[in-house]
Amino acid sequence: MLETRTAANRPVYRLFHQALNDALLRQRRSVNLDSDDEQRISQSWLALGRQVGWSNAPAYLLRALPLHLARIGRIDDLLTDDEYLLHADLRRLAAAATAATTSEGRKRARLVELTLHAALAVPAERAAMFSVTDALEQLDAPLTVGVTPPYRASWVANLADVGDFTDDGHTDSIWGVCPIYLDGRTLLASASADYTIRVWDLRNDRAATTLKAHTSGVAKVCTTVAAGRTHLVSAADDHTVRMWDLSTGTVARIFEGHEDLALAVCDVQVGQRHLVASGGADGTARLWDPETGDSVHVLSGHRGRVRTVCAVPVGGSHLLASAGRDGAIRLWDPDRGILVRTLQGTRVRFAP
Repeated sequence: MLETRTAANRPVYRLFHQALNDALLRQRRSVNLDSDDEQRISQSWLALGRQVGWSNAPAYLLRALPLHLARIGRIDDLLTDDEYLLHADLRRLAAAATAATTSEGRKRARLVELTLHAALAVPAERAAMFSVTDALEQLDAPLTVGVTPPYRASWVANLADVGDFTDDGHTDSIWGVCPIYLDGRTLLASASADYTIRVWDLRNDRAATTLKAHTSGVAKVCTTVAAGRTHLVSAADDHTVRMWDLSTGTVARIFEGHEDLALAVCDVQVGQRHLVASGGADGTARLWDPETGDSVHVLSGHRGRVRTVCAVPVGGSHLLASAGRDGAIRLWDPDRGILVRTLQGTRVRFAP
């Protein structure tokens, strides 16, 4: 473990390889922009995939290339690549497809979003399923592919009597929920394995907003306060914790540092300010400043995944509780980032 300091001169403890990664990136930024590097890397990967064919491309490109191209404003290149759509991780592609800028790209983004049920289908079946969505939604965005689909839809009639198709519900398991108190209303946020967060209006039981940016399943959600406003925070399998601006439905901050799945998240108040706490499969709990996006403390000690975190009022302040696979509950001072005591079985073990 290495101790470093934030701009506010607060100690931060990090694993060596994380610190090495940060040091290398800091040095690189002194000679070149991150955006330039991202541009070169993404274009090289795109060229490689097309050269070898997407059916033979490295799995990483099928899974992560959409995020890289979205960062440089080139996601339309993938959305309009028919072969890529037949082999890509559709859920991750759909999460990045919101950055589409062209008319054709937005049509394909809608096609992917409405055909996520084809994620596990082989290319030929996936092509057929895309043709049904294209005909049903009249998107005029057909795929011209080199595979022979078992069928191709020429026209589709929706015989359901419930009105037009709506994308109001989750399409996979729901892993977390939390209330949102906003402008005198009570809303409900839900986190799902379908990579999305839905904010539900309890007056009509419909999803008022769908939040998309995570590139893997979303494990937990909570609210926090930054700049005097309520924000939603989410922890996901893509190793990130994200803070959302509920007025725009966009990501306000990304907290990056977990080396594995981010499994838990909660708000904890320290004096007059709020911090965001997260727990991960890397065995750490972490504290973040929602005002600045900085990592405040890395709390190490668990042996195994940290599956849950919560704030515990004690006297006139709060402690942070974390628990996981090692069967221990650890109580931390969130201000100083130190272990206060450990609860395990019927014994209480006080930290030295």
